[in-house]
Amino acid sequence: MIPYFQSYNDFINHLNSHYISYRQLFDFSLLNDDFQSAFFKMIWLDVDNTFDILRSLYSNTGRPAKNQIQFLRSFILMAHFKYFSIKKWVKRLKKQNALAVICGFDPLDVPSFSSHYDFIHRLFLKKKYTHDDFVCENKPYKNIDTKSKPKNGSKLVNFNISATDELLHVFTDNSNPVDELEEKILLQLFNVLAVNFSFNHHLIENHITISGDGTCLHTHASKYGTKVDDNHRRYSDLDANIGWDSDLNTFYYGYTAYSISTINHKYNIDLPMFLSIASASQHDAITSMTALAQLCAINNFISFDHYCLDCASDNVSTHKLCYSLGILPVIDINKRSSNKNLYLPYKDISKNGRPIYAAGFKCIRDGFEKARNRHKFRCPFAFKKENTCPLKDKCTKSKYGRVFQIKVENDLRLFGVIQYNSQKWKTIYKDRTSCERMNNRILNDYKFKDCYMHGESRTFFMLVMIGINIHFDAYLKITSL
Repeated sequence: MIPYFQSYNDFINHLNSHYISYRQLFDFSLLNDDFQSAFFKMIWLDVDNTFDILRSLYSNTGRPAKNQIQFLRSFILMAHFKYFSIKKWVKRLKKQNALAVICGFDPLDVPSFSSHYDFIHRLFLKKKYTHDDFVCENKPYKNIDTKSKPKNGSKLVNFNISATDELLHVFTDNSNPVDELEEKILLQLFNVLAVNFSFNHHLIENHITISGDGTCLHTHASKYGTKVDDNHRRYSDLDANIGWDSDLNTFYYGYTAYSISTINHKYNIDLPMFLSIASASQHDAITSMTALAQLCAINNFISFDHYCLDCASDNVSTHKLCYSLGILPVIDINKRSSNKNLYLPYKDISKNGRPIYAAGFKCIRDGFEKARNRHKFRCPFAFKKENTCPLKDKCTKSKYGRVFQIKVENDLRLFGVIQYNSQKWKTIYKDRTSCERMNNRILNDYKFKDCYMHGESRTFFMLVMIGINIHFDAYLKITSL
């Protein structure tokens, strides 16, 4: 079907024509702050850049498809008003003419909820489930040991380090990691409508620090299903599985929502750069690598300087992937699996990563030599940090003092370009809290934890709609300053 897309100019003309007919209704509705902010979001939403992305989803023959851009506007507003039932949302659109108008619909001809569902299915490069797919044999969740729980606050160790090595090989073989993704179109839409928008309005600059973190997303479907016969059950969410929620200290049924975000210190706002949905059982070490590779493939106009991650992603492969993408990793070290003194295997290095020379004094950090890929340290007497040295006569006579160097390749985790636990490392790592605030904003501010949609595709679709709203919320904040 050849689609007809409502351009931005068409939308403005649509608003002007219906404002005359519903002037009193619009004037009254705009007194409501929630409706007013929704109205501004629709004015700022420039959909013209999405036409080439959406056009590939339709045939060049047949009856023209309509309301495609209107559906997109409708879902963005649906997330804005924190609706997760399409049926209830369509009922509201049919009752509130002003709301239907700012979606781009004719208020007397609002499409049905089934048409809204069809739009979601259209965006995914995957054949949707048939009715029979939901009836299957008993799922193997009974084989998962839910009695052996980790310690309070601990992560579930359910992956092998070799898995990250395999991912590194996959992501460094010059193939595009998003070409075969079912959610490729949706990722492109988020990049065009949200990230590009914030970049063009200077909410996001070049050479930024990004941070990644996952959060547990409990689905409201039952992991036990409904009994059909002795050997079969019907499951309403086939994509969900069992994971570990370290905050609640319990196993749960659902997904992991993973976000990569950045912080704008000038305006004190957090913005999502990339959003994804992963299996609840998938470890963050795997998800963080996958998300970074996909982000860099989708977004090729913004440079990322640093990638901050918690200790769940403490592995050499993640460091190597970052370096291969031109990004400096700032990753905490998992101290549960390490000795209290991380530098114990290295002779004459203190607990804070500074070399100790023969007289027993700690050397002073003196920068990083890019040409040699080494950290540079100098004698404290050269900096006049110490007054006397018992080995002064046996040491170098140079006024510059003795120089010590540590190679990066000795240990990427401890001696990376930004050395672990150095003052620079600590300053950059503070930005990692942005992804934690972002997850809280998605789950609690936008009530995503109350999303009753089933299936990975629909759940991810609503996550992206929330992400677009967060970018517009940030712009609304700075325009009101």
